[in-house]
Amino acid sequence: MIDRHKIQTLLSAGHTTQEVARLLGISQRTAQRVANESSVEKWDDAAERRRRRIGRRSKAACVQARLRELMLADPEAPPLEHLRVLRSEGVKLGDSTFYRVHALEKEILPAQLTVRFEGVAGEFAQFDFGEVDVRLDEGRMRRIHFAAYRLKYSRWVWVVPVQHQLVEWSGASARDQAGRRRWRTSSGLSS
Repeated sequence: MIDRHKIQTLLSAGHTTQEVARLLGISQRTAQRVANESSVEKWDDAAERRRRRIGRRSKAACVQARLRELMLADPEAPPLEHLRVLRSEGVKLGDSTFYRVHALEKEILPAQLTVRFEGVAGEFAQFDFGEVDVRLDEGRMRRIHFAAYRLKYSRWVWVVPVQHQLVEWSGASARDQAGRRRWRTSSGLSS
């Protein structure tokens, strides 16, 4: 539209079609054709192109609705399967164009909510026993037994000393009346 306006302005100023063609870098035939057209009244190129049906519809727009149907029908299907179906229907579409349209459609489609199964606190935990030999200040060696507890997906480990590997730590509530720590065993509490 702007070029047509420039051509018409130069022609109305008295330039010949040959001079207009040289000044604007167009063919003389184009300048002659525009000289025979009606004068430019609007400046909206996009609207004028739509009105005059200039250009072609994009290939992406042609397959967008059909691709959306395929994705809604089988949301778990890989993108390559959708491309195969479109091509079997006679659509001539390049890979990069397809993947660009597929990515846009995937953003628009509602995502299915995925909920991971999580157990209740402490349901999935690891309980291990171990032992380590340590050298005391006076030079004697002593074997210390411990219990190690770790909750699922946790990086932290809770380690407490125990009497032997058949005993688990029972916590602060397991003390006798004298305040001594008691241990929980498979047969009950013991000192």
